[in-house]
Amino acid sequence: MKSRIKYEHCPLCDGQNIVFHRADTCTHHALYHPIVEPMMTWLRCESCSHVFTDGYFSPEVASVVFSKAHENQKPASDMERQRPISA
Repeated sequence: MKSRIKYEHCPLCDGQNIVFHRADTCTHHALYHPIVEPMMTWLRCESCSHVFTDGYFSPEVASVVFSKAHENQKPASDMERQRPISA
């Protein structure tokens, strides 16, 4: 099972000119679960310079990943107060 659903374009600006940025393993993270592919690949959009992973978690993988995440690491956790950090 693939753990990530690949982006077809930049998730920020919809740009199509995407280049490889870097790759690394995530197996050393304290909350790593083998359901997640061990290598993470980051891409960079040449149009807006946004750097992002090559895909987002499938619903099945997201439920496993976020089941062990700390409350403040979950999506939309304290969203309004965290907006400056997310920006």
